[in-house]
Amino acid sequence: MQSANFVIIWLLAALIAVFSRPVAPASAGDMKTRETPDADEPADMLRSRLSTASFDNAGVAAWRELIAQLNEKGETRHARQVAWMLLYHPRAAGRRAGAMALMDSYDLSDSQAATDLLALENDCLKTAFVDLAEDGYLVKFPVAPHLARLLEDERYLRKHRQGRLVTTLRALYLYKDKSVASTVARYLNDPNEKVREVSARTLGKLTGHTFSRMGDMDFTPPAFYLAKARSWWFYNKNRPEYNSAAQHLQRPRTPEPEYQDSGDFLHAQIARLQQGNFPAWASAFGGLLEYGVEHDPASLITLLESTPTQGTDSAYTETLIRLIRYYNDKRNTTSEYDYKTNYDVREFCPQ
Repeated sequence: MQSANFVIIWLLAALIAVFSRPVAPASAGDMKTRETPDADEPADMLRSRLSTASFDNAGVAAWRELIAQLNEKGETRHARQVAWMLLYHPRAAGRRAGAMALMDSYDLSDSQAATDLLALENDCLKTAFVDLAEDGYLVKFPVAPHLARLLEDERYLRKHRQGRLVTTLRALYLYKDKSVASTVARYLNDPNEKVREVSARTLGKLTGHTFSRMGDMDFTPPAFYLAKARSWWFYNKNRPEYNSAAQHLQRPRTPEPEYQDSGDFLHAQIARLQQGNFPAWASAFGGLLEYGVEHDPASLITLLESTPTQGTDSAYTETLIRLIRYYNDKRNTTSEYDYKTNYDVREFCPQ
């Protein structure tokens, strides 16, 4: 009996000795493995998620989820790049989601950040920006000079000119910034009657005057208020408070480099795809996609596939190739009207 008790006591003592032994600290290599994220983690995530992301409305949620996860991991540049690709999604819901995600990544209270955002050439992005401004969602940000700059953006106004001018002028009505008055006043003599009337109304709001009808019971012809606005502006157009934003509007657009042939263009754009600079990458992605859809998809895809890439670059290149093939397939399998209405790569945000 005593021997049995001795054995039990001995076993208990051995167990206590084992479990009370101090744990050795982890080595530097172990700590690095546990605390430092895998260098290939963004690439693996992008490759696995983008390769299965569909180009229908149901797939938009997957793209948005990927952007959110990248932001949570602090991968802002990759989140912006996925949002930029989403701007070229075949569905309007996808393009809108891409525009919203991209705008969320910029601090619009910083004038330079807003300038950098609108320097990106994409109709859908700029249209979404103006729509939000017109609805009053951006009133807390100093974006009036940026909206005024869009009134002088010939590339943005080359399509749907009347609608975009009217929307932008209506948006400026909410932003009491006198510095853009000179830009608004330029449209008092626009060929389009609707643009002239909205310009006069917005100019009145910016300067504290009444250059439009006051309610439904005001039967004064619009032409009277337009003439009143033109006359007032003639005598006040040189006041400095109405022209302080003009210096920003006169900054020349950076010219695109000239290439001897399409081969030089393609090689230059592919090289920019592998840069860490987001604006350069975004411009190259859009340019290559448009070339692949509008010109020679076979040659471009062959060149993209033969260009050595690794990590995140390969994930983006694979998505670019998928988009080129998708749009070319739609061009070949749908009517010309259906393609122009729903799939034209140059017509992302019709109004």
